Amino acid sequence: SYPPIIMAILYLVSGAFVFLKNPRSTLNRIFSAYWLSVAVWLFGSAIEYSIHTETEALLWAKVIFCGVIFIPTLFYHFTSVFLGQRKIVSNRVHYLISMVFLGLLFGSGRFLDGVYRYEWGYYAKSGFWMNVFLLYFFVTYSAVCSIGQ
Repeated sequence: SYPPIIMAILYLVSGAFVFLKNPRSTLNRIFSAYWLSVAVWLFGSAIEYSIHTETEALLWAKVIFCGVIFIPTLFYHFTSVFLGQRKIVSNRVHYLISMVFLGLLFGSGRFLDGVYRYEWGYYAKSGFWMNVFLLYFFVTYSAVCSIGQ
């Protein structure tokens, strides 16, 4: 599927551009990592849609979530740094939570519950831990609205 691949490339290029403008800047590094996570998600989605076996689709669904799992953490971290908030403990907790979800993705068998087959390709079935992650995702994005208040 071309649209997600094109967008993944744009995210990678813009993330690299920002990083290379000032690689020592914490803000630039976090922004670039955030964009990289989104690019992994989009690239994996493009591949998942064109896979022909359920086994390969499940593997690519896990690749997708390697990026997605870090999106809320990196967004929270970027926003707190951008707004000049020193939330070191809070940021570390978010990274720890993301690492736990990453471990659950590969170790529990309950993050993804297989894949659905559609005429346009495969799509991941939500397992118990994915539902918990999605709750975390939306709570974290909501918490960003309160940073700096």
